[in-house]
Amino acid sequence: MIKRYNYSHCKRRYGRVVLLLLSIFVNFSCTDQGANNREELSANNLDTQNTQVDEMLINQSKVIIQQYKLTSISIDCLSLSITDDFFEGNRIVDIREKHSYPCKGDPDTQPRLFSLIFDRGSDKVWTDANSPVGQMALLNKTD
Repeated sequence: MIKRYNYSHCKRRYGRVVLLLLSIFVNFSCTDQGANNREELSANNLDTQNTQVDEMLINQSKVIIQQYKLTSISIDCLSLSITDDFFEGNRIVDIREKHSYPCKGDPDTQPRLFSLIFDRGSDKVWTDANSPVGQMALLNKTD
């Protein structure tokens, strides 16, 4: 694996030719410790924001499952996981059965029940909960 370094802040100290030679022949890293700390802090803030957004999406999914009565299984016996749809840019929440105490079922399995797709461009939510073949349908607000 090739390591890539950001030398942009070193250009004022070294000539481009010297910098190029050093980067080719020597594993040279001219880093600004303050910049690294700022990058780490912003990465931690981004992780915290993503976690909060994921928690909100999980909570919203639980409300939708109960409101639309998408399954008769208790919310406590459901496992929800989030994935990104890289082609469409949507967030997908997969809902599976949880087979651990107090829920019944084989603890070595977690069958998928259905998915919820949250459209990033609008407030539309799609699901395949009522489809035996996995066809997505739009959830209507009036239901």
